[in-house]
This record gives sequence, structure tokens and C-alpha cells, in this order.
Amino acid sequence: MTVSKVTTTKKVRVNAAAIIAGTIGFDAADIKDYRYQYGHTGKLAIYAVGQEYFTVSKTKPDWSGLKWEPCKDQFWAEQAGTTVWQAAAESGE
Repeated sequence: MTVSKVTTTKKVRVNAAAIIAGTIGFDAADIKDYRYQYGHTGKLAIYAVGQEYFTVSKTKPDWSGLKWEPCKDQFWAEQAGTTVWQAAAESGE
């Protein structure tokens, strides 16, 4: 009898803070200190680290007129089926 092995790609449910922390090399518990003001960003969880803003979303964010680009490292985001976006603080158009 032959048994065929079926593999599936399972998406892991992880919060935005953990995905961003893994992407930029922060500890997941520490990244929460960088959360932009609650309530000022709509449903997006935006983190301000240095002169960069980061968020996690399947679609390109449209917040504060910033020029959002996908981060080069998408390893953790791909595991969760989403995208990490970043914008320079002075990137407004």
C-alpha cells in the first residue's frame, strides 16, 4: 500500500507587535512601548521606531499621508499571511 503525503501551508496567527518585533529585531514585549497613540490611527496598530513608522496590513496603509513601502524582510509577515509596511517620518507627499 502506498501512502501519499500531503503538505499544507498553515498560516500562524500572530499579532502585529510580534510580527514587527521579529522583522526589526526587537523583543515582542518591548515593541509595545513604541505603539503610536491609541485611537489616533483608526484600526491600524502603528509603531514609531526612531524616524520610521511600521504597521502590519494585507493592503497598503493610507494613514497620515506617509509614503508606505513593504519592508524588505517579510519572513514573519509571510508566516501570518500579511505584509509589514514602513514609512519614514518625513515621507509625506
